[in-house]
Amino acid sequence: MNGEPAKGHDVIVQLTTQTWSKLCNLALAKSRDVIRLIDRHLPKIIAAWAVLVAIMGATKLVRLHQVLDRPLPLAVILPLAATYLLIALTPLAAWQIVSGAFNTEKSLSRPSFSMAVAGTWQRLTRAEALRREGYGIEGFLASLVAGIVLSIFVRLGQYALAMPAVPLQGPDWAVALFTAMTADLLIMTFLYSTCLVMALRGAPLFPRMLLYTWLYDICMQLGIARYAMSVASMPAEIAPAMQPFLDGNIKKVLISVAIWLPYLLLSKRINLTFRHRVAMA
Repeated sequence: MNGEPAKGHDVIVQLTTQTWSKLCNLALAKSRDVIRLIDRHLPKIIAAWAVLVAIMGATKLVRLHQVLDRPLPLAVILPLAATYLLIALTPLAAWQIVSGAFNTEKSLSRPSFSMAVAGTWQRLTRAEALRREGYGIEGFLASLVAGIVLSIFVRLGQYALAMPAVPLQGPDWAVALFTAMTADLLIMTFLYSTCLVMALRGAPLFPRMLLYTWLYDICMQLGIARYAMSVASMPAEIAPAMQPFLDGNIKKVLISVAIWLPYLLLSKRINLTFRHRVAMA
C-alpha cells in the first residue's frame, strides 16, 4: 500500500515531463515554420511594405491638397513623392546589400574577434556548427527575428499617424521636423532590415549589428529632440506633443535591450549559430 502513492507520483511526473516535452517540440516546430515563412516570403513582405508606403504617400498628398485647397504644383509633389519612394525602397536596398555581402563561405564564417568574451568556449568551423544540434533560428531566436519584422512595420505606422506631408515651401520648423522624422524612418528601417536579413542568412555579425542598431536608435531619438528644440521658429505647443512619441521610442528600445541583450550574450543557440562556438564543460 505504501508504494502506491509513490507510483502515482512517478506516473504524474512522467506524464508532466512528456507533456512539457511535446509542448516544447511543438513550439520549436511552429517557430521554425514562422521563420521559413518569413524567409520564403521576404520579397512579398518587402512588396507589401512598398504598397503600404505608396498608400500612405498618396493619402498624405491628398490631405495636403485638401488643407491647401488648391492644386499642388510639381515643385511640391516631386520632392514629397521622391521622399516616399526612398522610404518604399529602403528594405529592398537592405535586402540586396546584405544578401550580396553574405553569400560566400568566408563571409559567413565567424569573425576573428568576439565581443562576447565571458565564459570558456570551444571554437568551431561553420561546417561543424551546422552539424550540431541547436543550430538555426528557432525558439526564442525566432521570436526575436519576428519581432524585428513587426517593429519595422510599427515604425511605419507611427510615422504615418504622426507626420503629415510637409512641402519644402512650408514653415522652417515644419520642414525641419519633417526632415528629422523622415530621416529617422529611413535610417532605422534600413538598419533593422539589415539586421533581419543578416539573421536569416546566418551572418555571424548579426548580434553585433543588432546591438549597434539599438544604440543608434536611442541616439537618433535624442538627436531628433535636440534638433527640433534648436529650431527657433518651432511653436511652443509642438515640442511637448513630440516628447511622448520620442520617449516611447526610447523606452521600446530600452525594453528590447533589457530582454534580448542577455539572450544575445548567453544563449547557446546564439553562440552556436552566429559565433560558431560551444561552451566547454
